[in-house]
Amino acid sequence: MSAINILVFVGLAVVTVILFAGVLAMYRGKNSNKYMQWRVIAQGAVVLFLLLVLLWRARG
Repeated sequence: MSAINILVFVGLAVVTVILFAGVLAMYRGKNSNKYMQWRVIAQGAVVLFLLLVLLWRARG
């Protein structure tokens, strides 16, 4: 498994953990907006990284 695949997996794991933390906070009646904001940021970073990898591999 290449380093790029590992980074993508780690990024997806981070997004998943943040998502479940936000859902748990919502279930407990706490403010989950911060968790969801961080999820969107992390998810956007993972998507951007995936696009950059695809562009890099297409040129190489």
